[in-house]
Amino acid sequence: MSRPIVTAAVVAATVVLIAVLFYVFSPSTTVPPDGRPVTDADRGQQARETIAELREESEAGRPNLDEAFARAEAHREAGELADAQILYFFAARNGHAQAAFRLGTSYDPLHHDPETSLLGKPDAFQAFKYYTQALEGGVTEAQDRLDALRDWAEREAYANADAERLLLQWN
Repeated sequence: MSRPIVTAAVVAATVVLIAVLFYVFSPSTTVPPDGRPVTDADRGQQARETIAELREESEAGRPNLDEAFARAEAHREAGELADAQILYFFAARNGHAQAAFRLGTSYDPLHHDPETSLLGKPDAFQAFKYYTQALEGGVTEAQDRLDALRDWAEREAYANADAERLLLQWN
């Protein structure tokens, strides 16, 4: 084998080894904002148990979505973001307009806060989707959020492909 090929192979092997070591020994990216160790609560276990409980207690197969929303709010206040997100999603998926509004807020580029969100970055398409659902469910404030989101998209469209694509939702 020629010397350059051996050198390239050694460099490649070294890069792979460093990547593996980094992956194995790097700190978790799921540490909550307050820095405490990650627990099952941070991973949504409590929310999954709540959903199972609400389904068991449901009348005619319809879980109490107001209760799911109330518990999501409590988890959010306690900093248990995974549990809150799962319960908001569960409630919104089953037609709870206020939960859809909360999800829209978490995705909205104008309201996204990385310190209190599971999301690394906002997603304007998801914000549009959930605000629309909230508006259809009677949350009138969602119209203001949709208008502001449209204004944002119009301002950002020249430099932001996501904003440009979002404008197509209104056309």
